[in-house]
Amino acid sequence: MGYFEEMVARMEREQKTLQEEDAKAKAAGKLVGRYYKEQIADGYAYYRVVKATKTRVTLEHVAIGDAWLIRWIEDSGRKVARKVVEANIQRRDGLAAFFAGKSVKKVV
Repeated sequence: MGYFEEMVARMEREQKTLQEEDAKAKAAGKLVGRYYKEQIADGYAYYRVVKATKTRVTLEHVAIGDAWLIRWIEDSGRKVARKVVEANIQRRDGLAAFFAGKSVKKVV
């Protein structure tokens, strides 16, 4: 397997793991374990929720693809308003449900 094929395979494994962890957390009704995703240039920046309080969440960067970083999240020490992260996840869940022909329930 060449460099490019190995890179693509690694990216697919990382994406699959992130999605599996997200699905588990969603099924359990938990915010910890879900992921925040934002489009940057020609790709996405991914962050996993590792801690949540009533008003803030702590995010962990997930290096998938180009491993883009979101400057405002990095500048905040990866501690951001819970409502921002919940809104992002709700949009992601809503789009997935829409394209699957299902209804959406609230994140947490």
